[in-house]
Amino acid sequence: MDEGTPYKECVTLTGTQPFTLIKHSLGSAGTAQIVGDQLCIDIPSPAAFIDFAATVATSCDGCTPETVVAEIDFSPVEGCACVPVTIPTQTLPPLVSGQYFGTLILNGTSPFELCGGSAPRCLKIELKGNLVTISGRYDGNGDVVFSVKNACTCDCVTYTIAKA
Repeated sequence: MDEGTPYKECVTLTGTQPFTLIKHSLGSAGTAQIVGDQLCIDIPSPAAFIDFAATVATSCDGCTPETVVAEIDFSPVEGCACVPVTIPTQTLPPLVSGQYFGTLILNGTSPFELCGGSAPRCLKIELKGNLVTISGRYDGNGDVVFSVKNACTCDCVTYTIAKA
């Protein structure tokens, strides 16, 4: 990520909703908030690196709040030719009960990273290089949703595979 370039990211939380943000460590550097099942951070003008920690509680009775910790490293802007990540129009098989396998090819400057997502039980989402693979046994419940980004993409790009 580039120093000085606004930084926004949301990660999907798991657990019993609704979620509550108890505290975060951004101070005046930015904001953190819960939006549905997403923990979203916004840093308008990042510099060097930021140690980030947030404590989130679920509505689960007796569950202990979880603390999310990350170091976000920002590089000085050097005018590199970075191409934002895109997911070209590709058709994957719809989700039907039984074995499932699908692969998407990402476009843009690598490396890429998963920045959120969810899959029904027994399906997994994997990223290797510029390939996103969804595989496993689909039980007929829910959609597959995943998000990816690269070093020059501030926001995650999301793709959904819907239940047939």
